[in-house]
Amino acid sequence: MAARADLLRLVCDADGRVAADPARRAAGRGLNVHRTAGCLRRAVEPRVLARAFRRPGPFDTTGLAGLSEGLATHPDAPERQRS
Repeated sequence: MAARADLLRLVCDADGRVAADPARRAAGRGLNVHRTAGCLRRAVEPRVLARAFRRPGPFDTTGLAGLSEGLATHPDAPERQRS
């Protein structure tokens, strides 16, 4: 299990916009993900967001587009193959 400080917190506002919360201070439910591009990519799937935020979509994740470029690829967490 990763330490809380090693995770990236995502939050959703009332309009469905999902954003990073690096200070971990935004109100409401948050979604914590590993700081890897693969984990972020899996986390922004609509079903994952709906379950984590306990609300139906749609969700606007355009604010996270540039974030994945700055995240590392974790060598111990290979990309999962989906069937």
